[in-house]
Amino acid sequence: MRDRIDVCQVRTPADFERENRAPGGGIYGKAGNSRTAALSRTKNSTHIKGLYSVGGSVHPGGGLPMVGIGAEIVCKAIGPAS
Repeated sequence: MRDRIDVCQVRTPADFERENRAPGGGIYGKAGNSRTAALSRTKNSTHIKGLYSVGGSVHPGGGLPMVGIGAEIVCKAIGPAS
């Protein structure tokens, strides 16, 4: 796997807070107890072509089931492998 990595970036809680609207840099992002919480999360695509995000700070949210759903969203956005 290591030979397939082009870039590795270390991120801090301050980075998470600034870039993902995650209060205090929490890995699960914003509290998910409001009716609009899922709608306020950052989208999965990024400003970098070909880079997508999955996890607690992006749609649909954290926890293993939500990360799986997030991965499915990204797979559909990318499309089938060539």
